[in-house]
This record gives sequence, structure tokens and C-alpha cells, in this order.
Amino acid sequence: MLDSLHAHYALLGLHREAEIQGLRLVFALMRKLSDTDAQIELARQAADEARHLWMLERRLAELRATLSFPARQPMTLRPLAIGKDSGDTLAAACALKQRALLRYTASLPGLDREAAELREAIAADEKTHLAWFARRLARARPSPDCSPRIERFLEAEDAAFAAVSGA
Repeated sequence: MLDSLHAHYALLGLHREAEIQGLRLVFALMRKLSDTDAQIELARQAADEARHLWMLERRLAELRATLSFPARQPMTLRPLAIGKDSGDTLAAACALKQRALLRYTASLPGLDREAAELREAIAADEKTHLAWFARRLARARPSPDCSPRIERFLEAEDAAFAAVSGA
């Protein structure tokens, strides 16, 4: 249970890191998918992810001012090794978006109103992103070693979120 501003800060910091991972995947796909429709959609998603990052960073700055925290929380999520081809990268993007959507929509008792509203706003975009990635993944063929690599990353991410949310 989130019972303090310190816990809110830590949780929002992990959401911030997850948004950075999302941007990395979108940029990787921009290099791997050449069709015009994909480039337009990915550019829109990059803008959404950057806006999410800005919203989270702004809220973190407000909490830092309240809590007298240092300017930057250290990164705790290791970067996901992005696949060699578009199929692997789409599989990673789908997995991360599914997990992000679950986290943004999960009920967290004690979360302040501003953080809850922020998470709801981001979740709406993540749902749209996930639908697009899933449609593209249905046409792709991820490599056999892709799933274990994604699972290892998600396990580490789950542990980081569980540590700050008390789940």
C-alpha cells in the first residue's frame, strides 16, 4: 500500500523509466519499419511517450520540492535488449505496453489525486498504442529466443515495481 509521498515519488519514478523504455522501442521500430503508415503512427506514439515523460517529470519535480529530494532518482530498470528484427521489437513493445497498461490502471490505495489522474491520462494512450502494436505483431514473426529475453526483463521490472508499491 502506498502510504507516503516518498512511495508516490518512487512509483512515479519507475513509471518515468518505463516511459523511457517505451521511447527506446518506438525509436527502434522507426528504424526497422519502413512503411509510411507505420512511420506516421510511430511518430505520434513518440510524441505521446515524450508527453507522458514530461507529465511524470513535472509531477516528480513537484514532489521533490515538497520532499526536498535530490534532482534525480537513480535508474533502477535495466534497459531491455531490443531484438534484431521488427518482429522481436514488436513482441517486446506489446509485452511492455500490456504491463504498463496493467500498472497504470491498477488500484493503488493511498495514491494522491494528482498521481491517479496522471496515471489515468497515460493509460488511455497506452491502450491505443498496445492495440496498434498487437495488430502489427500479428503480421510479424518474432525469433524463438525473443520470449525468454522479454520475460527476464519483465520479471526484473515486476520486482522493481513490487518493491515500491508493497505488492
